[in-house]
Amino acid sequence: IVNGDLASPGAWPWQAQLFYNGAFRCGASIVADRWLLTAAHCLLDALENVLSEGNLMVKVGTNLLADPNASSISVQRIINTPDFDNRAVTSDLALLKLETPITFNDFVQPICLPDFDYQYEDMEAFDVCVVTGFGRTDFC
Repeated sequence: IVNGDLASPGAWPWQAQLFYNGAFRCGASIVADRWLLTAAHCLLDALENVLSEGNLMVKVGTNLLADPNASSISVQRIINTPDFDNRAVTSDLALLKLETPITFNDFVQPICLPDFDYQYEDMEAFDVCVVTGFGRTDFC
């Protein structure tokens, strides 16, 4: 796999885009019809204040940043992990609750997660991972 390849439409249907005041901020992953997971640092302004939910919008159903066919949904609530520390870069996770549910289709689906009680006994099964998003491509 080459870093930075453009994904084909629908290849990663859980990949979402987060916009603040119309400007792209970060990627996010759909975990349920009204919930997304993103990095908590994506929700901070330059002074490290949490952004206003009223100005946050999520776009789903596209792998392109400028796609007029993407569905847009307003963010109702931001939930940061309680011990998030931007300076130490710890617990850098946040949940986003949407105003309205996402409509799932071939291009929009929740991320595939293991069952709650799944036991990770064979760690060699995790030799390969795929990272999707809209940011840097030089981490892999």
